[in-house]
Amino acid sequence: MLRYYLGPGYRYATTLGPDPDSQVMDWEDALSRLRAATPARNLEPVLATVEPGQHLVVVSPVFRDYRAWDSRWTREVFLTSQVWTRDIARDPRFRQVALVQTDEILRKINYFKPLQAVVYVRRG
Repeated sequence: MLRYYLGPGYRYATTLGPDPDSQVMDWEDALSRLRAATPARNLEPVLATVEPGQHLVVVSPVFRDYRAWDSRWTREVFLTSQVWTRDIARDPRFRQVALVQTDEILRKINYFKPLQAVVYVRRG
């Protein structure tokens, strides 16, 4: 979906690693593949490709309460998202420069499945 709005001029990755076709999601064994994904095997190779001065944008779901979604996929996305966003935030190679998040209370809009984007810059 991001590729649709942002265009082809970026490199895309998911928690499964670099995304060779960001316009299509391969759902075959997706839950098993997500459970098998690790930061060392799937995240680090992506982070290693970001050059000093380049930006990394991490888009993740905002989970108010993952139990409300009651599915194995959602629970795994929640758990993986928590670990990976924490690992990126603690990585000394990156510095957070922006957080894009909708304030639903202020706007008086309840988004069904909101997202947030954290923008990092790779330190030199």
